[in-house]
Amino acid sequence: MFVRQFTRFYLSRVGALEERRWHMPFTLTEARVLFELGQCDRTGVVVLRDRLRLDAGYLSRVLSRLETQQLVLRDPDPVDSRRQIARLTIQGRKALKELDQRSAEATERMISTLSVPDLQRLVEAMKTIQTVLDPAPSQSFSYLLRSPEPGDLGWVVARCGIAATAHGFVFPAVETDIAQRIVAYGAGVARETAGAWIAEQDGTPIGSVFCFARSESVAHLELLWVEPAARGHGVGTRLVQECLRWARRHRFSAVEYVTAAEWTPDLFLTRLGFICGTMQPLTRFGQTIIMKTWHYAGESCPSGESGMMANRS
Repeated sequence: MFVRQFTRFYLSRVGALEERRWHMPFTLTEARVLFELGQCDRTGVVVLRDRLRLDAGYLSRVLSRLETQQLVLRDPDPVDSRRQIARLTIQGRKALKELDQRSAEATERMISTLSVPDLQRLVEAMKTIQTVLDPAPSQSFSYLLRSPEPGDLGWVVARCGIAATAHGFVFPAVETDIAQRIVAYGAGVARETAGAWIAEQDGTPIGSVFCFARSESVAHLELLWVEPAARGHGVGTRLVQECLRWARRHRFSAVEYVTAAEWTPDLFLTRLGFICGTMQPLTRFGQTIIMKTWHYAGESCPSGESGMMANRS
């Protein structure tokens, strides 16, 4: 019930239920055909039908109307004369350009009153809908690692707080504790006793990690997080490796990581060169949770240039 309600609401907001699109002489289907044909010089009518999921007879009538307006041409397929190829005319491309411009203006009007946090929530929700309804992984997974920027630290508190609560820690005390670590990071940056990295994809954070000086010789890895949808692509590995490089550059002889026993997969840390040293109960915020202390057991922290794909200052 809610899915249908949301679908109708969204279609109404973007103007898809209007008889004509943005005061232009096109129906929604005609506009979709123009947009699809604009993606390449020539498109097979059968391919166009499959992409738009339209009935063959209905699509033929739509193309005929657009041909009458001298916006589209249909030619026999040179490979199979029983099929047709459709393409936009010069007038058709002009009409598509105006449609595209009005679409962008309509979108801008729709979101222009949103605050930056609300806009970020909207984009994240849209990505979630797309990922859930079309979970097929893309051929490539691109992202970048960078230093924290405005808004990132609040995101880390929120995401790590949710994860910690799911593992038994009590809200709001656990988020307060995480926030205090963020404060410690801010204080340590000037003294070069703290480092942090954010993994970002398409402008949205998907992971984080922090490294603090626990003593003159020991660095402490904390607040490691990777969004569920981004796992399995090496993001966590890259984040941890950045911490190890940072520890080497700052001449720490050891790196530790303390985590809830069921929080971070053992195999993940073992492959990175960590060994589990101790397991002990930790009682905080009224809860007792088994914690593991991991020690980096590699011969040395990774050397060489940073693996950051970008560092935007």
